[in-house]
Amino acid sequence: MKNWIILAFLEGFFFLALELVGAQYLQVNFGSSYFMWIAVLSTVMLYSCGGYFLGSFLLRKDVKFRNWYVVISLVVILVWLTGQAKIHELLFVIFQGQSVFPALMLHTSLLTGLPVLLITSYSPLIISVAQNDYSEKGVASGKVFVFSTLGGIFSVYLLAFGMFPNIETTKVLYALFGVGFVVATFVIFKLGQTKLLIAVIPVLGIAFMQFKKFQQPVTMGNNTKVIHRENGIMGEVEIREEHGKYRYLNVNRMVQSGIRLESGTSALNYPYRIAAYTSSYPVGGKVLVAGLGGGVLVNQLLAFGFKVDVVDFDSRLLKVSKKYMSLDPTKFNFICDDIRHYLHTTSEKYDIIILDLSKGESIPTNVYTIEAFGEMGKHLKENGSIFLNYFSLGNGLGNDGLLATSHTLKSAGYFVAKIKKPNDDSNPEEIIVASKRPEILDLKKPLRISDNSMNTLGFVKQNYLSPIAEINQGMILKDNESKLELIQLEVVKDLREKSRNNEHLTFFSKK
Repeated sequence: MKNWIILAFLEGFFFLALELVGAQYLQVNFGSSYFMWIAVLSTVMLYSCGGYFLGSFLLRKDVKFRNWYVVISLVVILVWLTGQAKIHELLFVIFQGQSVFPALMLHTSLLTGLPVLLITSYSPLIISVAQNDYSEKGVASGKVFVFSTLGGIFSVYLLAFGMFPNIETTKVLYALFGVGFVVATFVIFKLGQTKLLIAVIPVLGIAFMQFKKFQQPVTMGNNTKVIHRENGIMGEVEIREEHGKYRYLNVNRMVQSGIRLESGTSALNYPYRIAAYTSSYPVGGKVLVAGLGGGVLVNQLLAFGFKVDVVDFDSRLLKVSKKYMSLDPTKFNFICDDIRHYLHTTSEKYDIIILDLSKGESIPTNVYTIEAFGEMGKHLKENGSIFLNYFSLGNGLGNDGLLATSHTLKSAGYFVAKIKKPNDDSNPEEIIVASKRPEILDLKKPLRISDNSMNTLGFVKQNYLSPIAEINQGMILKDNESKLELIQLEVVKDLREKSRNNEHLTFFSKK
């Protein structure tokens, strides 16, 4: 096989690999909404354009200059890989004062821009070598892009579906550094730069020796310590303890569940709220929970005597919740699947379906559509209900999303209401209740929880459901026209700003 074919394949492989690794780091502090991916893709394309231009410029230079460029750029890329985690951490601190979207664009540019620029500059050089094998114009370019594209496809499947779900991002970087070192050695040797290779190896050796040190993230902060952290294609899962009293499960640095260490009970309000109002159904009722989180809600449902099935696409949450969040997986049925796929493949019917899917600012737009709600209705028993935990911010922020979701439920044939909150309750979560039968929304439906417990928790027990004002003004969300994340843009920005500020105060500010 010709050398230029191998190099074209590897150029495509590392181009996509660096993009994916950069996205893995970015989603930790900026989330996994499509706005983050737009920033990553647009930045990569911008620097790719610069790289192709740089490569065409290099073709005008003599062979000696090009050889030196290739050697130095390969060393820079490999050293950059060793320091990726620390570079990300430094950029996070530098751009903390910027609002979320400008910070995201600048952070992405400086984290991934340079290596992408250098790698894509090799394409014109590889094409110039391939042209020696073809007399027709354009053939060499086409062949190089074919093998480069194949390398990129291989990179996506290997990293996104093979390595990231099963291996820490740090270990992926180890592997990329190892492959890159072999490739760099081969290229430098083929260029006849043996003496230079002897000088380069110690430099890369020192960089590799510092690799472990550079890849260690901060895990101790003000009254906070991280006791578990792992990365994967679904994002970062983290367990933190705060003030020695609370333990939280975070996804991409945003809280999903929390418990009190002394009692193992929920440190957050909403699992109690949902469980309390589902107690209008009798002991032994079947409940489907979409979204495991830390399993705190599941524990509350089990305490009320429900039979619980849980569907979540991220199997890591089950393992972590069992170890750190007082969850017993033997007491419920866990299905690792997408909720819509599960509903299409099961014949089970439920008394209650609970949608607790949002991970921070990331909204499951494929679930909150008229088609998805229609499929859920097929899996509700005659008197069944949907409970939907929806995050808004008050002061009008998030209200458009709440109205859109509620109107979509209504258009799917449900009667819709929301659970009342006391006037002094500033909790941003709203619980929407939907049923195909209007009598299920009876305001006098009794709950299996004492008045004393409801008063202690601050929940409304009598006439606890209220209609949703202006429900018909909400957009109807459809599979081919779901704009929920766009509607919730201000909420997305606000949540991520708060998360970044909290991260900075916890780990990078003095007490």
